[in-house]
Amino acid sequence: MQMKELAVSAIGATANAAKEAMLPYFPQIVEFIKEYLSNTESIERNILRVQAIDTLGVLARTIGASNFMPLADECVQLGLRLLEEDRDPDLRRCTYGLFASVSTILKSNMGKYLKDIVKYMIESLQSAEGIVTHYATEDDPSFLLDDEDLEGVGGVEDDDDEVTG
Repeated sequence: MQMKELAVSAIGATANAAKEAMLPYFPQIVEFIKEYLSNTESIERNILRVQAIDTLGVLARTIGASNFMPLADECVQLGLRLLEEDRDPDLRRCTYGLFASVSTILKSNMGKYLKDIVKYMIESLQSAEGIVTHYATEDDPSFLLDDEDLEGVGGVEDDDDEVTG
């Protein structure tokens, strides 16, 4: 299993270096990657799935937008399905990376997926330990600090004030 993980990683590294020169091998690589994405039998397989998603993201960035465009929507839909089915942090990390890579291809067409993607991102940010996130409002922007808020705190002084020591 480790050899397969390293091989999938090597494909990504090679694509990073070779860019569009990987195009002749692209269909075959995608078929292998699809196999790893669909198989969720064990933890070892999940490691391969995470590496396959990372490699798919690398291919999206390197193979050329016009070459990857036919797979772009399918990749986003795959990522959304994975986020729905699995809460594994490594899987979520690589899926968000895949979204970032595919967004460079879809550009403004990525907008139709943002509502769902942002929902999962916010869910990922929420604490499992019961910590509640404080969101600023116009009445209480307390976590947004500007230079005036920092005057006299931690040694930060206003330029007009004389520093005494």
